[in-house]
Amino acid sequence: MQLFTFSLAADSNVTLRSFSYDGGVNAAGSLIGAGGFDPVIALLAGTGNAAILIGGDDDGGPGLDALLLTPLLAGTYTVALSQAANFANGPTLGDGFLGAGKPGFDGRSSAWALDIVDVDSAAAIPEPTTFALTLLGLVAVAGLGRSRLRS
Repeated sequence: MQLFTFSLAADSNVTLRSFSYDGGVNAAGSLIGAGGFDPVIALLAGTGNAAILIGGDDDGGPGLDALLLTPLLAGTYTVALSQAANFANGPTLGDGFLGAGKPGFDGRSSAWALDIVDVDSAAAIPEPTTFALTLLGLVAVAGLGRSRLRS
């Protein structure tokens, strides 16, 4: 599962579109090859564990993996991208997900792409291990700097 946040300064019609299983051309015009896992998109209002589920999609139709077109009010939102059968357990992000994806992506690749269109800003939320490694690296750099000052 990968989490993203985005914000809207004003009400907007937002498009969330994934590419993996069927491939396609993303909003930047890049060709995304087919053969990846079967993606699911969940859209939540807010951030963190209290973010509230407001919609989702598992199959955007022919030639589309997952597609969600929705009018949204100004604010901050979270998008969860996961694989088919890994649907939200409850109404908040803190309720978690079923964890019912296919081990090893059922022999398909883990390649994917996600378009978040018509928003003011968007960013991936780092996985806890990435955040921990970054923090550890900063502590190590600070320690090296401090030891050089003593020399």
